[in-house]
Amino acid sequence: MAIDDDGDSLEVVPVSGTRERLLEQEEQSSLSGLVEFIQDGLGLEYLQATIKHETDQDTHDMCITLLSSLQSWRISQHHLFPFLQPLPPVDEEKPEQTPLLLPSSFTLKKRESLHLTEAANSELQLRCGHVYDILSDLQDTIHEYNHVIIEKRINQSSQNIATCTHTEIAEIWSRMMLLKNRYMHSYSALLALGYSTNEGELRPLEDSELWGKSVWVPHTTGDSSKQNPWFWSVGRPEGVSEDMWLMELERVRWFRERVAVDRLREEVEILEEEFRRTHKSFSRISEVWTALADVNSSKRGYACYAQRQAHMFTLLANDCWLKWKWCVFCATLAKVVI
Repeated sequence: MAIDDDGDSLEVVPVSGTRERLLEQEEQSSLSGLVEFIQDGLGLEYLQATIKHETDQDTHDMCITLLSSLQSWRISQHHLFPFLQPLPPVDEEKPEQTPLLLPSSFTLKKRESLHLTEAANSELQLRCGHVYDILSDLQDTIHEYNHVIIEKRINQSSQNIATCTHTEIAEIWSRMMLLKNRYMHSYSALLALGYSTNEGELRPLEDSELWGKSVWVPHTTGDSSKQNPWFWSVGRPEGVSEDMWLMELERVRWFRERVAVDRLREEVEILEEEFRRTHKSFSRISEVWTALADVNSSKRGYACYAQRQAHMFTLLANDCWLKWKWCVFCATLAKVVI
């Protein structure tokens, strides 16, 4: 939980909701356009981080966009914060290295001397929503990573496919690291703006925590004792009590478990039907070959071949039936043991 300079606690709310609430409060403020300015600053910060991260790719177009946006943003910064002078020039060669000088860049005492207190409160609330958006994107990226890993195990059939899959995994992991770095930068900014680590649910994010249980893999023994990292259970919406939020998390977990059970039951039903269909098909083919052998009994070569085919499909039908019954026996035994 974050505490603003007035001592009020800040509820968890995404960037979009925070921005709308701050725009309503801005109507009573002396600084018009402050919320949009801080929001644009966070966007520029994200673009700078992306350019720094994409060292192996062509970032020329992104640099042009960043340079143009930075120049117009600097003009607004000059008008909104006259005490923040002189402003450093925009680096036209490497705009991603240009310091933005957001309120979180200064200490509390320095912000007060530069009359940045109101801007700091706006940045604090916007960054809180921004951090939860980052964590939500990180969760989606981890789900994507888990899915690709499963696809690699199932569909790896050639060196070319394996190479493409490896490249895709590396690209997803790169995005995960970018999100992790963005989170840590925003988390450090929140601490500088007065975020309370004792009352809040946010904490530093380690590389070893960039994982989550796969929703595409059936649960195995011991999965329930292995809990997801802390960021999978944060993000309590505004106006929802902690008890209600925990209940909602358990409710979502229960429905996910039920869906997994329903999926497994469907797979069992499909497998049973495949056994029935296969046994019936082999038996029918054996009957057809037996009938052909009877029809061509006068032709010893034809009859011999037809009887051999009939015998082969009879063996296949019997083998299918025995394996099916063995599976049913094992499933029944497992239920008794459990």
